[in-house]
Amino acid sequence: MKQLTLEEQKAITTAFSNLSAAQASGVRLAGKKFLVTRTDEGVIHGRMQASSATSLSTVMLISFSTCTQLNGCTIVKTKQAILVTEYDAPIQAAESFPIVYELANYLKSVGY
Repeated sequence: MKQLTLEEQKAITTAFSNLSAAQASGVRLAGKKFLVTRTDEGVIHGRMQASSATSLSTVMLISFSTCTQLNGCTIVKTKQAILVTEYDAPIQAAESFPIVYELANYLKSVGY
């Protein structure tokens, strides 16, 4: 199981109060940088940032031709908790998000 540092936990909590800043700077989970691709009320979606050693042409190739093969994350805020999930390729956001979202809705329904 991957552990979030205290700084990462604080940054995620802060991100929900300023979603536009989270989109600009991304989020870190267990030392890995994720680009924030979309935010909704109480939800942050991210994709693994390409390696800084990768050339621009390779990044563009990844972005346009194999973006479904990148790892990602979904972070959902409930009343008393923040669910932080990470998925690895070949799982895609469309497969991961409904599970996380339903769990968050259940927790909200029981007051958590």
